[in-house]
Amino acid sequence: TSTAWLAQEENVSYEVGTKWNVLNDKLTLSGSVFQIIKLNARVPDPFNSAFNILGGNQRVRGFELGAVGRITDRWEIYYGYSYLDSRVMESTLPATVGQRLANTPQNTLSLWNTYTLPWRDVQIGGGLQWVSNRIASSTPNTTTGLIQQAPGYFTVQAMAKYPVSPGFDLQLNIFN
Repeated sequence: TSTAWLAQEENVSYEVGTKWNVLNDKLTLSGSVFQIIKLNARVPDPFNSAFNILGGNQRVRGFELGAVGRITDRWEIYYGYSYLDSRVMESTLPATVGQRLANTPQNTLSLWNTYTLPWRDVQIGGGLQWVSNRIASSTPNTTTGLIQQAPGYFTVQAMAKYPVSPGFDLQLNIFN
């Protein structure tokens, strides 16, 4: 889709957030609420799908929560969650007004833990990521007329790290 000749899109953002250091500054808790408005967003040209035009307004409202730090001297955590309420506010394609933005999941969750074992400082870790379902394309399928959905998914990761010498570690990562 050609967009080279289009003017820039415009964004207006509002955000309020906080961070708290707890457990004697070993753990940072954070949170924010926000709204992002995209004015004159690029949308498909209703007369020629090979081109985009500036003809839409979009909005995302949401919040994020996070926790990063050490629960104990050996246990580290990295947790995060975000919620996005995205909407097409105006568009050259009336059928898309009110729907969620393409490729914008409503929920994402990320969890990661590492633990340093008491012998030789071997470290193990694991975590998961979850992304909820989302609209794959804001343009309806030309055959069915339906908006295509991309399913949500989980990924799982694991790792083990062995310190060979100062400044040199061997690490094995496993991803699904």
